[in-house]
Amino acid sequence: MWFKSTKILLVLTISLLGMSAKAEEKTESNLYFGIGGGYHMSTMSISHLNKDIYPDSKRQGSGMFDIFLQYEFGLKKEFGIRLELDFFKRGGSLQNIYNSPKFENFYETENIRNIKYDLQSRFVDIRLPLIYQFCGSRNIVRPYLYLAPIVSFSTGGRISAQTDFSNGTYEGMSLPITKGNFRSVNFAGAIGAGLKYDLDIKGHPFYISVEVNYQLGFSDTYSSKEKDGSAVVKDNVFNYIYDNTGTRRFNGFEFKGSLSIPFSVFKKKKEHLYCESIQEDPIPVPAVPKPTVEIENKIEQEDAPCRSIEEVIDMIEQGTDIHGVVFCSIDDIRFETGKSTLQTSSYMYLNKLAAILKQTGMNIEVKGHTDNTGSHEVNMKLSRNRAEAVVNYLKRSGVAENQLSFSYYGETCPLSDNSTESGRSVNRRVEFEIK
Repeated sequence: MWFKSTKILLVLTISLLGMSAKAEEKTESNLYFGIGGGYHMSTMSISHLNKDIYPDSKRQGSGMFDIFLQYEFGLKKEFGIRLELDFFKRGGSLQNIYNSPKFENFYETENIRNIKYDLQSRFVDIRLPLIYQFCGSRNIVRPYLYLAPIVSFSTGGRISAQTDFSNGTYEGMSLPITKGNFRSVNFAGAIGAGLKYDLDIKGHPFYISVEVNYQLGFSDTYSSKEKDGSAVVKDNVFNYIYDNTGTRRFNGFEFKGSLSIPFSVFKKKKEHLYCESIQEDPIPVPAVPKPTVEIENKIEQEDAPCRSIEEVIDMIEQGTDIHGVVFCSIDDIRFETGKSTLQTSSYMYLNKLAAILKQTGMNIEVKGHTDNTGSHEVNMKLSRNRAEAVVNYLKRSGVAENQLSFSYYGETCPLSDNSTESGRSVNRRVEFEIK
């Protein structure tokens, strides 16, 4: 029955997520598939256990495995919902539950050394975490919090109760949970926190996550047979000490890691016939392989794909109309490898540019570009972050915010052959277009 319910819920969720993803029609996939594993530690919270005898159950641990689908949405993909199936064990153990001065004489008379109770059940959980990511999709490392309702299905296990005597003999019984009529469907909730890390492997985006959560059981796992003691033990001594007329719930901590893959990995990449610009409000970009400039007094264009800042200074001094002129920096503006952090060697060029902008009051658009190393999604994100880093530096240098805008192109506008290192170094650049 639980399998049929799981199958129906999985099909419905996949359909809904697929429809949402289709409606979004974004370049970077919002839908992910993943697998994970970790360690689960659970305890039994027993309401009517004689606290003078034993305060609570001993914690039990279990390895775990899960598979999931995750859909992210919002302007910065800061929200998410995840459907996951988890496979592991829950349980608890009561040891030396006779150990109380109240019953000391009784146990000495009966030569009882120990009375213990053990429960361990295999579970399949259906969880639906609702996720909030603090940094959105721009950051390589994203912390997140989540709340998750949980429906648990018991798929087997054992319950046992045993009295050990001083002479080495014992009495008690052990039986499968199914025969003990253990409640097969239970409900719980979880609150958790984690970190998600963007990783690029051979040009494809992958995501590694680590998280921890605490789970609180809502359901009483006792069945009617356990309530009257007939399903577990018929030992009068045990029933006298262990009162199971109350409630028994499972709580626990969990630590796990996961690897997820966006469904865009399985789509064939489109060939980009022109520079594709992604902006806050996308604006079509002309289908030209290299930017060109039309100047009123028809200054002869050089073979270089874009001008230098020195040429722009000369044009300003000559009184030439510079609107639409594109100049770029290939060697003067540098970033840390795979990041958007400016190296100190870039400051001289940017300080010169800031001085020109403050003196002339002209407006520019900063354009970020990368080579073709890595996936399209990663390159788009990196080129955006680098263009934004340049804009932020110019702002800090005193350039007015209304003089600056930015766009980003990833690997879609190469100036040279990406098959060589020298070509890739040319394609990793920042361009400036005078507006």
